[in-house]
Amino acid sequence: MNEPMQNLLKLIDCDDSVILDYAQIDNIVVDDVTNLWHFSFIFEKPIPVINYRYFIDHLKKIPLIKESVRTVTYQVKYDVSTDTDLVEYYDYVIDILIEEDKRIMPLKEYPTDVQNGKIKVLVPYGARSAGMFRKEIESELFMNGFPVSVEIEVDESSKTIQEQIEKTNRKFVQSNQAVLNLKEIKYQQLYDDKPVDNDFYPIAELPFSEEDLELYKAKNGNKANFNLRGTVVSIETRELRNSTQANIILTDGFDSITVKKRLSSMEEKGFIENVKEGYGLLVGGYAQFDSYYGEVTITAISLAKSSGVVQKDLREDDAPEKRVELHLHTKMSSLDGVNTISEYVERALAWGHRAIAVTDHGSCQSYPDFNHAVHGKNIKPIYGLELVFVNDESIMIAKGNSQQLLSDATYVVFDIETTGLSVVYDTLIEIAG
Repeated sequence: MNEPMQNLLKLIDCDDSVILDYAQIDNIVVDDVTNLWHFSFIFEKPIPVINYRYFIDHLKKIPLIKESVRTVTYQVKYDVSTDTDLVEYYDYVIDILIEEDKRIMPLKEYPTDVQNGKIKVLVPYGARSAGMFRKEIESELFMNGFPVSVEIEVDESSKTIQEQIEKTNRKFVQSNQAVLNLKEIKYQQLYDDKPVDNDFYPIAELPFSEEDLELYKAKNGNKANFNLRGTVVSIETRELRNSTQANIILTDGFDSITVKKRLSSMEEKGFIENVKEGYGLLVGGYAQFDSYYGEVTITAISLAKSSGVVQKDLREDDAPEKRVELHLHTKMSSLDGVNTISEYVERALAWGHRAIAVTDHGSCQSYPDFNHAVHGKNIKPIYGLELVFVNDESIMIAKGNSQQLLSDATYVVFDIETTGLSVVYDTLIEIAG
């Protein structure tokens, strides 16, 4: 009868017959100094991961059950295991590590294989997380019964991380352009006899450096002609010694480039005077390296402009019953919000929403602007907050049970100095009460 395991399962409230049938406690080590309990388990064979996860999750809750325990660790061994078991438990180990560090998350997507008792992870060129966390993965696998090594191998058939990012961004830009094209944008050509062709080139794929440009020209008959389509970010004209030049920053939503156009006639000057920020612009020209700015620019030969400012976003909320946004971060949520609350309110109104909430990270700084933004408008403000929850019951500050209020108690406050922060490896060097 597996009485020790029965007692443990009862303690941690884990009613699982699979654990009782296949596992037994080999040893328990109790460290009275650090209040650590270490369990050694022996399993006949790896059990289904769902049962194993349930058992380990309950095992880790012992410090919440017994006040004398601060930390629980464990070591698992199997009488027999297969490569299939290793692959399944590798996924479990990655899930555990992701809870501690989200940078490991890409490993969920990389193909894995087991060869000669080793885990081989195929990663795209440029992936760093697999190499950075290899030791942690091996350690976690060992703790869960698989003392194997992890090999990282570059998958030559896959695209690099940068290429995958660019592909994702390109899809995003194309989807936005598709939305914009729902309403056709009409363009006026600068020269009717020299219209801009519609074989547009992505700005991000233009030659980046002087070397890239020369290499491109060498492969294309010493030419670097491109047609671009984008939106004007900024435009200025400069009077040169013998002519006027327009300098335009053009973006296609994915990247930007400087476009230069010499204005030698009144017709060209009048055309440029009617190009404003936010206008759509088609450009036909050739690439040159500007040694002063140290970047590739486009010298325009032909141009075409939209009749007005191109709407950045034509999306609409067509739902018959409008939703209410209850989870919203503004710029007051550091590294998480990108818009002001006024911009969000404007969008909600445009979509016919009746209410909108703001839930910044531990901050009420957007409330005044929120109040001003909704004042006199047909939308209800919901003032919210996103806070960090700390379970006080899981933090052991003092031992022993007492219902006495601190204001009524007698206690001593100690000022201590140590050689470090580890309760295991560092020592006390000074104490004052």
